[in-house]
Amino acid sequence: SEKEINNKILGGYIGQMAGVVYGANSEFHYRGEIMPEEDVIDFLNLDINNAFWQDDLYVEMTFLKVMEENGFDCGIELFGEAFAKSQYPLDHANNQARENLKNGIHPTLSGHYDYNLHCDDIDWQIESDFIGLICAGDPVAAANRAFELGHMICYGDGVYGGVFVASATAAAFTAESVDEIVDAAMNSVPDNSEFKTVLKQVVSRYEGGKSWEECWAYIQEKWGNDDRCVFYSAYDSNIDAKLNAAYVLIGLLYGEGNFENSLTIALRCGQDNDCNASTVGGILGTMLGYDAIPEKFKTGLDKNGETFSFTAYTLNGAVEAVAKLLKERTISPAAGYWEIH
Repeated sequence: SEKEINNKILGGYIGQMAGVVYGANSEFHYRGEIMPEEDVIDFLNLDINNAFWQDDLYVEMTFLKVMEENGFDCGIELFGEAFAKSQYPLDHANNQARENLKNGIHPTLSGHYDYNLHCDDIDWQIESDFIGLICAGDPVAAANRAFELGHMICYGDGVYGGVFVASATAAAFTAESVDEIVDAAMNSVPDNSEFKTVLKQVVSRYEGGKSWEECWAYIQEKWGNDDRCVFYSAYDSNIDAKLNAAYVLIGLLYGEGNFENSLTIALRCGQDNDCNASTVGGILGTMLGYDAIPEKFKTGLDKNGETFSFTAYTLNGAVEAVAKLLKERTISPAAGYWEIH
């Protein structure tokens, strides 16, 4: 029903907001090491409304606005124009992509290896959630659109990160378990990619009965120092999409559908942990819906007053924009999904 759909859209956004606030004070504090359990802050001591000024949320609002005004399938050039005009602070792949767009590089190439040294970074992975929310129940459509638009920000594994998150979020609308979400997200990533290899290694250790700490240790040994981005790797930091996606997957699998446990595990994996907890929260929040998210993660939430930084969207405004776009899309029943008019 429309009420259930809106509850899941709102849940998706609340999950993103809760996750980024949960890890904002420890982002990149734990590099190549697990965050000690005693260092995890009780969320009751945090303010979820601090998420309104986090780039995990406000950057994607630029793209949501373009879609709201021009339709879900509008051309990538419109996204490039809007992103080039944005005024908010950016880092890494986002910042370089915006500079490339300002310098006349086409948005299909502004994330390319030749122009963007940050192309494998996490940026598109933390911004593509909204595509999954619009493609409710249709992870294939979400993956395709995320792949197309992702090249404006990243390339290669950096794009696959966005594909993974968008398809997982779309699948979360109809999935009855985390395993269903993971299967859909895994199927969206090419088998011959390093990104898929990392994901398979996480799943293999989970299914083999290893603890999440043992799984983390294996991934750290294999991929902990694999990062194209020299700006962060010089400080033992790793902002690579596939490593941080592995932490997202560890949180999802080992959290086994429990919202707080899943966010906490992703958080304790370290590196870009606020982004990873946000991604886990967005996916699980969509599956659970707003009503089922623990109350401690919603306390004091401002749905109508505060706007996401540099945008005109309140939380409810963003939910309404997504719901409007979702209704405008028609998903063929022949494809195995449901139809919206």
